[in-house]
Order: sequence, then structure tokens, then C-alpha cells
Amino acid sequence: MGSAYASNCRDASSWRPPGGSTSVFLTASILAQILGREGPATPLQRFGLLLLLPGLIYLILGGRQSPLGLLIIAACIAGYGYGLIFLGSLAEITRCAPPEHRAETVSTYYVIVYLGIGMPMIAVGYLATYVGLSAAVQSFSAALIPAVLAVLILMRRLPSSLSC
Repeated sequence: MGSAYASNCRDASSWRPPGGSTSVFLTASILAQILGREGPATPLQRFGLLLLLPGLIYLILGGRQSPLGLLIIAACIAGYGYGLIFLGSLAEITRCAPPEHRAETVSTYYVIVYLGIGMPMIAVGYLATYVGLSAAVQSFSAALIPAVLAVLILMRRLPSSLSC
């Protein structure tokens, strides 16, 4: 979907590598997980959410009239934020799960994460059939911003390190 969105965002006559924005997103996510692996879980999640906000805003702005570079910047920032969120939340789940239930807890976490990634992609694809891919991605990004803000507010009320 990322490469299709990138193609929709720019003039069809200019060449773009297929999957370019998706590759940037995933590479940034991997880099965040490598560089942040020693960090404390909750601050990683908070910082990841804070990075996700400008990534989403740039994704909204990176539509048809904006340069492709803005889309790449959005993918890089959002990908890095996502990587930190994933790393921090997985570390928190692993730490809090009792040893005798760790495998089932972590596997349940992965199922929820994959549903959380997959279901929105299906919804955006469905919406795109009615409003176009650019508008669908921009609408989803705009809808996600209040959710990210709500999670940040909730996390602010929690101690920096949860006791399990």
C-alpha cells in the first residue's frame, strides 16, 4: 500500500522505486529497534508515540501536491516511532508476564499487534475504493492523531516504570 500511495502522491510520469516509502518505514523501524534495544520500555514507547505524531502529520501533508521527499520523511519518522513503540511495548509485556505464561502472553501480544496493523490496512484499502488512496491514507492518519494523543495522555498518568 505504501508504494501505491507514493505513486498516487506524485505525477505518474516520474519514476519511483516500488515499495520505496514502505521500505523506508520498515528500515527506520528496524534501526529504532537496534539502537533502542537497551533503553527502558516505557520511555521508548513515549518517545515513539511523540515521533509518530509528526510522522502522521507529514503523511497527511505528503499528499498529491507535496514533494515525494515529504512522504519519505514521514515514512522515516513514523517508522522510527513505530519501531520504538513496538520495542518498548514488547519489552514491557515480556517483563511483566509471569515466566510460566510468558510464551502465551507474548504470542497473544503478536496476534494483537498483527491485527492492529492488518485491520487498518484493510480498512484504508476499502475506503480507498470510494475516495482514492491518497484521501484514504490521509483520513486514516488524521483519525490516528487523536488516538496517539490519548495514549500519550494516559501514559503520562502512569509511572515511568510500571510495577508488574
